[in-house]
Amino acid sequence: MCPSTTRSSHVSAAAISPSARTASGSYPVDPRHAWPSELDLIGRLAGLELTERWAGWSGEPFTATSPGHISVRRKPQP
Repeated sequence: MCPSTTRSSHVSAAAISPSARTASGSYPVDPRHAWPSELDLIGRLAGLELTERWAGWSGEPFTATSPGHISVRRKPQP
């Protein structure tokens, strides 16, 4: 199965700053499927490190046959 392109959509997002202020909005996106390895590269290029990966929201182990994944990344401490 290859990543595929889908129709344009919007995503709602909220950002929390260190001072606990929040900002939210709706932003246009062009969603598509991406392989975990592609997202890992994007994260590394953005200076983030992968801290956890699961197959689902219940914390199931991620394997080569998992149909999806939840990946958690963080900015390394200086």
